[in-house]
Amino acid sequence: MVQRNRSSGVGAVTAGLAMSAALTSPAAAQEQAVQAQQSSERRPAEMTVQPVDGDGVATIFVTAQKRSENLQDVPISVQAFDLQSLEDSGIQRLADVPALVPSMSFTTNGAGGSAIFIRGIGAIDVTAGQEAPVAIYVDGVYRPSLFGNNLGLRNVERVEILKGPQGTLFGRNATGGLVNVVTRRPSHEPAGEVSFSVGNYETYEVSAYGTAGITENLAFDVTGYLRRQEEGYGVNLITGNDANYRNESTIASKIEYDGGSTVITASADYSLINAPQGNNREVYPGSISSGGSVFNGNFYDVQHTVDYHAETEVFGGYVQLEQEIGSLDLVSITGYRVAEPFFYFDNDLNPAPFQAVGANYYDRQFTEEIRLSGRSGFLTWMVGAFYLQTTAGLNLKIFAGPSRILAADFDSEVKTKSYSIFADAVFQLSPRDSITAGLRYTVDTRRVTGAIGNVPTPLSGDETTWREPTWRVVYKRDFTEDIMAYVSYNRGFKSGNYNLIPLTTAPYNPEIVDGYEIGAKFDLFDRRVRLNVAGFYYDYQNMQVRTVQRLSTVVFNAASSEIKGFEAELAIQPTRSLSLSASAAYVDGEYTSFPNAPFFFPVVPGELCPGVTAGTPPIGGNCQTTIDASGTQLIRAPKFSANFGGAFTIPTSVGEVTLTGRVSYRSSFPWDPAGRIREDPNVLVNLGAEWESSDERVSIRVDAENITGSHYAISGGTFPDADSFSAGTPTLYRATVTFRM
Repeated sequence: MVQRNRSSGVGAVTAGLAMSAALTSPAAAQEQAVQAQQSSERRPAEMTVQPVDGDGVATIFVTAQKRSENLQDVPISVQAFDLQSLEDSGIQRLADVPALVPSMSFTTNGAGGSAIFIRGIGAIDVTAGQEAPVAIYVDGVYRPSLFGNNLGLRNVERVEILKGPQGTLFGRNATGGLVNVVTRRPSHEPAGEVSFSVGNYETYEVSAYGTAGITENLAFDVTGYLRRQEEGYGVNLITGNDANYRNESTIASKIEYDGGSTVITASADYSLINAPQGNNREVYPGSISSGGSVFNGNFYDVQHTVDYHAETEVFGGYVQLEQEIGSLDLVSITGYRVAEPFFYFDNDLNPAPFQAVGANYYDRQFTEEIRLSGRSGFLTWMVGAFYLQTTAGLNLKIFAGPSRILAADFDSEVKTKSYSIFADAVFQLSPRDSITAGLRYTVDTRRVTGAIGNVPTPLSGDETTWREPTWRVVYKRDFTEDIMAYVSYNRGFKSGNYNLIPLTTAPYNPEIVDGYEIGAKFDLFDRRVRLNVAGFYYDYQNMQVRTVQRLSTVVFNAASSEIKGFEAELAIQPTRSLSLSASAAYVDGEYTSFPNAPFFFPVVPGELCPGVTAGTPPIGGNCQTTIDASGTQLIRAPKFSANFGGAFTIPTSVGEVTLTGRVSYRSSFPWDPAGRIREDPNVLVNLGAEWESSDERVSIRVDAENITGSHYAISGGTFPDADSFSAGTPTLYRATVTFRM
């Protein structure tokens, strides 16, 4: 039986490049490595090949620099995980990945909107037309929409997390980093699998994958996933209906033509997600809502006058051309995507019917990237161009009172055109020393239209253009074949934009991050131990800050900050049967200048807020003012986070039994700039056990997530009506049986 290596956290691939290099002279190995890398840029290494001797930490190939490379050779702080590593750690969706990446956090808001933070950099505004400073790519296609990106990780080959500004090769909106998801490629060899899962909260899941050849040069695959949760994690105490659940349906397919020097891949996918959990907010403990109520339910309950409804439809596809032109490689990726969320919810956090919101969002995007790469002597180079066109907008209605009278009606739309050209080159100064230099120039133009109750806003028809260069410089030193160090300077920017709820405020400008990093990567003790470390410093200027009113969401440039820290990742493979991994991060981020930070503080019942001279004294909720938050900790940036896990395989006469586990810790952090409300320290524990038959055709797996029942929030903040939070996931149990052909 083939032994499956389970490196639970650093990755699990060894390619033929490592095998051939180990069996030849250094000079021949270097030549083979060059040839293998050139080939792998067209056909990235699969993630199922074992280490040379079956022992040691497995090698993983990543495309962090848009070419397939051994992760240990890439002078960037990257963590990468294959599907087996994700399953062994209890990772089902992209939102779960922070359990493996200590400096990363993932917030899920209503209708599937996602906000990712890496090393303290992220954005919390997930309204239509907004983009995040942590970019998401799937199979090389940029996904700027913040809706529908909490991907179910079922058909992935690997997930790569790139940390720090990636403004040269990936461009705009990658100031905090990048999430790069790579899905499986079709195979000519017929293969397939189907899985059935059942879990608590009456949760049922079915997933299937199949691939086969059509002709000598043509292959296809198809994957499907269905999740139904019949019981919510909590209850709406007012309506008596279930609250906090997730339902999802996904289907995707690829077809690939491989003509040797020409490879063409076409892909399409469709998802329907019904997941109100993220924006199912509740009054924070100790807070009193504007209606005078406090929350008395359990952690996962809510008390809303209407049941929160959130449904997102996402679909799209891409065509990728990979063409050899002599010694050069040409790649073209053309993508089109649509995201259409709808949600309806109680907007005031009061048990009395005061205000509800219904919103239809839409986001349609077209992207095209063309790049040409080659190698000549001491120089490896890449040049390219990127084009993005999006149309994003919303119709948002505010309903007031018990009869739900229409109180406000907003329509807004932003159209974006972004052009960029880029060049990146690696200069091999000596067999052990290299310098990488890259430059990108981006032009973003946004045009908006908007109306309030069919009356155009003053900004309707406004247009703004921003032009920004970004760059990187990296020096890399290979001390031995197994020890590498690097120092880098990267600049990234997040584009400016308009506020669409409603379209009445001036556009805000881009924010800039200058990132400095020094790191080292070690393969030690005959590759049984892998250690990667990095220290970083960010100068974060012109930060885009959000403040929320009852009828508006406003982002403005208001702050600057400094972020410094240290990260370490460790993987140990002492035997074939045992793999261990751990990672930790210390992130010290603070606002260096934030003189006009929005600040919400509890009202004194029966008294007017300071500065208000007339009206009925409120009985709850928050007053608003501004403070100087300079020197305070960045929001959603825990100072210390870490995780530890492993997998142990026990051979038996009827197959293998593998025991897995992962413990992750996150320290306290503030939800608001003033630090008035904070998330408590949190520990999550996931455990699993799997039996796989000797012929690898059948497996049975049992998983338990958050077994200690730790209470944690996936979003939180201070608002006019109350301090509020959205509950995370409770203890979950799941049994899965998988059949393979």
